[in-house]
Amino acid sequence: MEATSVNLHITNFVRPFTLLQARQLIEETCKPEFFWMDSIKSQCYVVTSSLEQAIATFEALNDKIWPFEIGKPLKVAYVPKSELPIQGEF
Repeated sequence: MEATSVNLHITNFVRPFTLLQARQLIEETCKPEFFWMDSIKSQCYVVTSSLEQAIATFEALNDKIWPFEIGKPLKVAYVPKSELPIQGEF
């Protein structure tokens, strides 16, 4: 998929994991300007500071099984700013 946005939607998370663990996973490839995860921890939105970071995060996480051994392959998509939730953690 061609990178078109610094905004990412990551789905297919499987618990148990902490919000901090998910954020640390994201921070391996980018410094998020915006991070939001839903209350059941199944999906998150991330805004990276550059297209290069978005590409690196996409490549590192798309189809990655996380948490290792119990998770499903994560799915990452580039999304427009209009899809981002209003609330969030910076």
